Amino acid sequence: MYRTYERIPAKERPELPERGDPNFKVVMRELWDRRQKELKAAMERMADVPTVLEELIKDLSSKKEDERIQALEELAYLLSDIDVARDFYVLKGWGALVGSAADLGNSPSSRALALEAMGTAVRNNSEFYGWADEGTMRAILENLGGDDASLAVKGVYGLGSMIRGNEMGRKKTKLKGVLGKIRKGWSQLDVEYRQELEKLADEALL
Repeated sequence: MYRTYERIPAKERPELPERGDPNFKVVMRELWDRRQKELKAAMERMADVPTVLEELIKDLSSKKEDERIQALEELAYLLSDIDVARDFYVLKGWGALVGSAADLGNSPSSRALALEAMGTAVRNNSEFYGWADEGTMRAILENLGGDDASLAVKGVYGLGSMIRGNEMGRKKTKLKGVLGKIRKGWSQLDVEYRQELEKLADEALL
């Protein structure tokens, strides 16, 4: 069990007891049982992906901020899988996700997560280039010009994922002109964030 746990990535691995600890076996058994339950729950969830996605899509419209945040955090992870992203789109989740990013009444942290999930879903996959319609691009661009650095970073990430190599998406946004105007607003940000945004924006135009 100990060797198995050592192979788990450090970020996901719980703190392991020392081998000389008198409670070593008891603690390791508890950790092992907990890990097996977590894996079983994850497998059960993934076995019924459409149902999980339907619940998350519903939560995107929740009036409770914490429910929306939790749904967006899960989507930012789940949509990295191409098959899951396809199912999400078929279930009409894309419009709900774009709406979460576009709704300026949502908190910046909520909108940033929505932008991250959008970028993760598309992530330079030509199959999804058609998702870069005017509503999608407008939702991204409207989040780029404010003074919230993390929101701007996620926005540029979503933008780059959406239009890198996507000629149609570039034409729809008139990208160079739009980014030129948005960049003026970044002058009020800290140098570190501004430089990161400039770099990301330049990469998006490649």
